[in-house]
Amino acid sequence: MTKQGIILVTEDALSDAVGKKMVTSVCNNLIVDRSIVTAGAGNMKKRIGNFIEASHAIPFLVITDLDNKPCPISLVREWVPRAAPQHFSLRVAVHEIESWLLADKTSIAEFLGIHPKHIPNSPDEVVDPKAALVNAARRARREIREGIVPRRPTISIGPGYNALLGQYVAERWCAHAARKVSKSLNSALTRLTTIDSIT
Repeated sequence: MTKQGIILVTEDALSDAVGKKMVTSVCNNLIVDRSIVTAGAGNMKKRIGNFIEASHAIPFLVITDLDNKPCPISLVREWVPRAAPQHFSLRVAVHEIESWLLADKTSIAEFLGIHPKHIPNSPDEVVDPKAALVNAARRARREIREGIVPRRPTISIGPGYNALLGQYVAERWCAHAARKVSKSLNSALTRLTTIDSIT
């Protein structure tokens, strides 16, 4: 059976990897036809109207970070003030996409080579999940630590951050395990499953 294409829109390379894994994890009828990386939430917000209009013809999954916004509902209402087509979904990672990685606690700990006690139990409540992941990686084995941890205090991530974590997502991260811990991920996967069922 030929699968229906879905367009994935994300802020960065890591979010793109997570979005692709989400689709392959829960969808039977959808496959990522094209991915758009907007290089930040500002660029994504500027184009959101175009994505909504295009979703009349092809499904869209748009993933953004909550960052410092008050709550996901207020962000979605600000970006999508009117009812969107049923094949369009804007989902918010609370507070950043890294929280969804941390939600698969056993897997990310094994990848880093550290004890799971160093991974937050409630990643959706962590205000800066990226910093939490980087700090956990300071205990990691050398090749992981040197790739993820920044070499200078003026930057937030190491030189291999996106490549290493993107590979982790593709090969190890389990969306089904992570959704049991992260409410925002569970909501996103539930909505994605709905789009898949009506396609």
